Amino acid sequence: MSTSRRTMLIAGGLAVILVAAVAWWFSGPAPAEVDITDALEGAPTATATASATAGETGTPSTSAAASTAEATDVPGQAWTVSTDVVEYDFDAPAGTFVGFRIDEELTSVGATTAVARSPEVTGSLVLHDAVISEAEFTADLTALVSDRQRRNGAIQRALATNTYPDATFVLTDPVMLDAVPPIGEPIEAQATGELTVHGVTNDVTIPLQAALVDESQLVVTSSFDVTLADYEVTAPSAPAVVSVSNMATVELQLYFVP
Repeated sequence: MSTSRRTMLIAGGLAVILVAAVAWWFSGPAPAEVDITDALEGAPTATATASATAGETGTPSTSAAASTAEATDVPGQAWTVSTDVVEYDFDAPAGTFVGFRIDEELTSVGATTAVARSPEVTGSLVLHDAVISEAEFTADLTALVSDRQRRNGAIQRALATNTYPDATFVLTDPVMLDAVPPIGEPIEAQATGELTVHGVTNDVTIPLQAALVDESQLVVTSSFDVTLADYEVTAPSAPAVVSVSNMATVELQLYFVP
């Protein structure tokens, strides 16, 4: 066999291996989207939490009982983001997190959806009767992890997290709810504020779904679209990537405790 033919066969074999590797790394269904009903059902109630910490007599612990009592009918109650009430699970999805979904086209794979999430979220809101008067949140984007490990580096570079490690949202107008979120029943609202990503701040109005798990737990979810160019973000590129959408869907699922 000639040297040139051998080289061509080797190159062809490497190409097949590369295609197979791309398909293996990036194929498969994307993780489930956020859903307020699933988030509500996935949270342990205060009764269950108290039972787990009760003594031999079955009496709830003092701290659990006090937490529930303090959260009832308190005007201007501040609620803080918690990463403990529900264990974080990327795929479920479960627990507190902020992330995004974006459509892409890959060589030999076709259309797929890239998903990345960060469970490192802090912040709080103030709920007074049926009005959210204050809210501010920060997500650590350096903790963003994709459903496909090979994407992680490209995501961090695209968002320049070494320079802009955080994304923030600050409420600028009160959120007027139709009613205080009923226990176990989701309600919808819209929040207007300033969203900062990649060092760029834009005014946004985002849809919210909220529900009280019980008197001592609140869960909020949201899903909304942003244009990458509005935040001066350039979509990642790679030999295996044919195209990436300039529109991403931001997702959040936040659990709060008083």
